[in-house]
Amino acid sequence: MSDEGSSTPDKNNSANRPIRRVTEAKAPRPVTMLNTSHGLSLPHPAPGDELIRIPDLPPHYSSCLRVVTKVLLNRARKTHPGRGELVDFCQLVIRELTPEARKNVEMRALKASSAIFDKEELVEGLVRANSDPDDRSRIEETVKRSDGWANFDEEMLAAEQALNQQLRPGESAERNALTDPDVERATGPKASNKSDAGPGRPTGKQAAANPDAVASKIQANPRGCVTTREAAAYFEVVPKTIRAWANGDVAGKKLTYGVKHGTITNDSILRLQKSLKSTSEQ
Repeated sequence: MSDEGSSTPDKNNSANRPIRRVTEAKAPRPVTMLNTSHGLSLPHPAPGDELIRIPDLPPHYSSCLRVVTKVLLNRARKTHPGRGELVDFCQLVIRELTPEARKNVEMRALKASSAIFDKEELVEGLVRANSDPDDRSRIEETVKRSDGWANFDEEMLAAEQALNQQLRPGESAERNALTDPDVERATGPKASNKSDAGPGRPTGKQAAANPDAVASKIQANPRGCVTTREAAAYFEVVPKTIRAWANGDVAGKKLTYGVKHGTITNDSILRLQKSLKSTSEQ
């Protein structure tokens, strides 16, 4: 037993226990809102309207236009976000795509016909993804009647035509076009001696494209190939004419590309020369 005056604290007495400080649970950090002031926010269509859906590009869409087309589609949706503005949306995309497509045609990365086909497939896919079946024909016809639709076709054809008629340095319009004089000269190399040295004679790679030298090269290896420039020197036409014959653009004149890029098979050259000679003798 302890004395009444004892100062020893009673451990069972809750009043004598040390005070435990209870800290409040940390609240979760507030959600940080994404800053959409730099074009990351989605466009807002008009009340009651749905946002235009951008479908995947057609599987055969030209690769040189894929990236720029996706950029133009997203940019146009910021201006015309609602499906009720689908016609204006399509027209804006076509207008902005026109200079990009023409640039690729001028760089020979795209044919005019392919660009026009891409445009048609693109619009058909957009209309199919954002309209009811009953309205698709009407919307497509409205887009096709716009000035931008016809202007796109005109720009592509004009670019390809200008490219085909473009003069190369040192060549005349007569030698740069598929004209009758070219066909008359395409009967094989002339018998004149073109190897005589003289002022202004070509040197280096141009000197190698001598008709007589090319003829010897072809005769020595009928199963081999020569470059497009050598074939042009052999027939005394421009390289563009050789490519036209190889592409089948001229009826009755057919050359065959070699396995290596920019080459023509020797046997196709000999066959064409024989055909042209027999035609000229008739």
